[in-house]
Amino acid sequence: MTDTSYAETQKGFILAAEAVLSLVVLICYADSWSGSIFMPTGAMISSAGLFVIFTTGLDRRFLRRVHWLWIDLLRAVVDGGYYLVSSPVMLYDFGLVDSAGLLGAMFGLTAGLVYAYDMYAIVLQLRSRRNAAAARV
Repeated sequence: MTDTSYAETQKGFILAAEAVLSLVVLICYADSWSGSIFMPTGAMISSAGLFVIFTTGLDRRFLRRVHWLWIDLLRAVVDGGYYLVSSPVMLYDFGLVDSAGLLGAMFGLTAGLVYAYDMYAIVLQLRSRRNAAAARV
């Protein structure tokens, strides 16, 4: 049983875009001789995993003690930081030699920007919850 309305929200679209961009980077780096496939694989699994958890409603039904916003923020910081640091290095080191590495680095920069926007949206959501809790006191 899935909640398809979550997939239509902005957050659902961002998580799906992160997973798809990570898959594209993974394919490009796998074809390249210069890229590492381990971190894009982890980024894709973490984004797709949270998308499935939120879409199926497992976060509300079974796993209530977990603070999902903080887990999502940690995922976005780690994965976005990886892409924003490694993609310019790939562009500088292997951009002129390896076309698949160049394409993977360009998609990696795009994924890094999507993760940065996700971080910004999560921080805004955390701040609004904190302000709402302070107003109730």
